[in-house]
Parts: sequence; structure tokens; C-alpha cells
Amino acid sequence: MGERLSRARVRAFVGRDEELGRFGAALAGDLRAPFAFYAYGPGGIGKSTLLRRLADHARAAGRLLVELDGRFVSRDPVDFEQAAGPFLDVPGTVLFVDSFEHCQWLESWLWHHFLPRAADDTLVVLAGRRAPQPQWTADPAWSRLLHVSELEPWYPGPAPPPSGGGG
Repeated sequence: MGERLSRARVRAFVGRDEELGRFGAALAGDLRAPFAFYAYGPGGIGKSTLLRRLADHARAAGRLLVELDGRFVSRDPVDFEQAAGPFLDVPGTVLFVDSFEHCQWLESWLWHHFLPRAADDTLVVLAGRRAPQPQWTADPAWSRLLHVSELEPWYPGPAPPPSGGGG
């Protein structure tokens, strides 16, 4: 059944070529590709759908996946670390955290203490409603390792004209 669901997702998924391309390069071991991916945008924009598609790519590449939902993450970093355990120990693991806005209070701890201890060849994908704290994109080291995508509505063609007041 999982394979049928995956095929259905592939057929239904459109757009987000930049995110898919960068993630594909990272999966392939491109040293210029990011280690961390951070997608954000309003509810309903497609963050969870994008994460499922990226997870399908990682699974097809033979990677071990650790998938967490921020709505169910404990307030204790030790619990997060335990839930994400293989990410620290198993090379090639890909950690996905959806609904990151529900555990965004962990953000500084993640960047300072957790992510630097990742096993070799791992990747992390975070998705939530809020942008990352600005110090991560401003930090010279993280700016090369982190790819941030603000997801906007996807339209199959030219974007529709803005709605609103004409006079």
C-alpha cells in the first residue's frame, strides 16, 4: 500500500522544482548542496506535502528516515534527541520535522547543540509556519549549510494578478 501511496503522490505533485533539485543534489552527496533545509509558509501552502515528497526521494535513495511532528515533540531537548536518535548515530539518516512552529523554542538548541553532532552524510528538513531565527541565515557557517525556502502559492503558469482594490 505504501508504494501505491507514493506513486499517487508523485502523480499529484507539481512545482517546487528548486526545492526538489537542491534536496536531490544533497542526497547525491554534492558537497556544494546544503545540509539543512528549512521551508516555511502559511498553513495550507503545501509544506507537509513537500516534506512527504522529499521523504519519498530519500526513501528511494535508500536513506533511513526519522520523521517527527512538532505538535508532538516534548519540551525537553533530551526527549527530542532520543526520538531523533538515529540522526546522531547512523550515517546517511534524513531527519524530517514537520509543524516546526510547535517546537520552535528548540531552535537555538538545535543549531548550537544538536545539528553539529549529526552523523556523517545526514540531512535535516524542517518545515513550519514561521521563518528561522535570522542569526542562522546571517551566520557565515550556517548560511552555506542552510537552504531556506519561503513557500508561496504555486500556479501552473504566470501568477494571477493581485486581487484587491481597483478604483
